[in-house]
Amino acid sequence: LWGAFSRVMAQRTGAKDAWSFYEAIGLQVEHADLEAKEGDAGRQPADVLTGARPQGEWLKFKERRVPGFYLAIDVNDLKRVNDTLGGHDAGDVLLKTIAGAIGPAVQGEKGKFFRSGGDEFTAHFRTQAEAEAAAKAISEAMAALPAMLEGKHRASIPVGLGKAPDLADAASGKAKERARSAGRSGFGRPGAVATADLTQGDTFLE
Repeated sequence: LWGAFSRVMAQRTGAKDAWSFYEAIGLQVEHADLEAKEGDAGRQPADVLTGARPQGEWLKFKERRVPGFYLAIDVNDLKRVNDTLGGHDAGDVLLKTIAGAIGPAVQGEKGKFFRSGGDEFTAHFRTQAEAEAAAKAISEAMAALPAMLEGKHRASIPVGLGKAPDLADAASGKAKERARSAGRSGFGRPGAVATADLTQGDTFLE
C-alpha cells in the first residue's frame, strides 16, 4: 500500500520515481528544520548601502550548508567606475542601483538576498524553479535600468546558478568571461564607456 502511495505521489509531484519523491520530501523537511533553527536569531541589520542581508550573516548561512539552489551575482566594472567615474561615491551608486533592481526580483521568488562581498551578491532558494524564475526576473529588472552616472555607464552582471555556493561562484566566473568576450563589460579598456546592452537584460547567466 505504501509503495503504491509513493508511486502516486511521485506522479502527482512530477518526481521521476518514488525515490526522487522521497528525496524531494527529505530536502523540504531538512530545509524547513534549518529555517526553524535560524529564526530571527540569525538575522543581522541589513547592509546599509544595498538593503541586502549583510556579509556577516551570509558567512554564517554559508557555514550551515543549507540545501537548495544558489545564484551568485557579481557586479562588473566596480573598480573601473571607482577609478574613472567619480570615486567611491560613483561605485556606491552602481552597487545601490543594481541591488535595488535585483533584490526585489530575488525576494519575489521567496529567496534570501545577501551581500556576500564588496561587489558580490548571493541569493538562496528552496527550488531550482524559484532560482530560475528569479534569474529571469533579474534579467528583466536589469533591462529596465537606464544608463547611470550621467549616461556614462551601463551596468553589467554575471549570474551563476548552482546547488552550492562554490558551484554558483564558478558558474558566475564563466558568465563573467562571456561578458568580457561579448565586449559588454568594459574589461581591458581603461577609461572606455562600458557597452552593456540593456535590451538583452545585460545579464549573463551560466
